[in-house]
Amino acid sequence: MGQDRFFAIFSNGEYTSVHSLESLPKNDHVVMYIHGHFNHEHITQGGTCISWYQFEIIDKIGQAQNYKLGNFEVIKIHPDNGLFRFLGRQIDILDNRLGTIHHYLMSRGTADTIIREFYHELIDFMQQLNTAGSWQAFREISDLKAENEQLKRILKKQ
Repeated sequence: MGQDRFFAIFSNGEYTSVHSLESLPKNDHVVMYIHGHFNHEHITQGGTCISWYQFEIIDKIGQAQNYKLGNFEVIKIHPDNGLFRFLGRQIDILDNRLGTIHHYLMSRGTADTIIREFYHELIDFMQQLNTAGSWQAFREISDLKAENEQLKRILKKQ
């Protein structure tokens, strides 16, 4: 059966994983601490056991904390959805200017790269939100980009 894990993510995007809070490195190069609460495991047909977690951002003493970047704040990370492969993770993000909560489905990662992908995708997404200025503006920009790509494909076929 799986057990909880603790992660320290460094400024270069690398991370370390340990089984106790006390074993986490505590230095200026750590940009985020994460507590991975064991959630469930899946045993593949080949007998491989894959553990899935619910992540929580914590401080260096283990207290839960929200992660804020600009006007947006991660307020909840839902349990991973996965069996033999990662199927997604919902993250609730608060727009501090408007006081509204939005749901983001994170989809990148595998059982082996989930922490690295989690950090990079989260930071990238929150930077895009801040650049757009609001969740609505981000959605409109994303829709326009998708429409632009579709038009390029149509023109290329002609």
